[in-house]
Order: sequence, then C-alpha cells, then structure tokens
Amino acid sequence: MVNRLNIIWMDQSQTRKGWPEFREEVFGGAFTDAMDYIMSLAGNAGFVAGQILGQDGEILATVAPLKNVRLRG
Repeated sequence: MVNRLNIIWMDQSQTRKGWPEFREEVFGGAFTDAMDYIMSLAGNAGFVAGQILGQDGEILATVAPLKNVRLRG
C-alpha cells in the first residue's frame, strides 16, 4: 500500500511582489521522507509556510520559516 500525502506550501518569490504562490504536490512515500522534502523547501528564502496533509485531509505537520515545525498530536 502506498501512503499518499499532500504537501502544500506558500512561496513568496523575491522577483514577484504581491500575493504568495500556493503550490501542492502529491507525495507517495513515508512521512519522514515528506518531512525531509518540506524541510528542504523551508530552507529557501521565499518559503512562507507549508503543511503535510494525510490522505483524509488531516494536517499531520505544519512548517514555518527557519524550519520551525509543529506536528499533529
């Protein structure tokens, strides 16, 4: 069984002012791999916020700039 997670995040481009861009990616893998991926995104200068959602839409983790994390629980 493949674990399907959705990774959503907001990115504020340095070259484009205004509203941040919302992005989503379907991630088929382990939660720890999804955390590694979103933490790499959080290291980017334009990263605003991101979340990992379970298949049912439940928020499993929220990531803020500077790699601050809040896990469900």
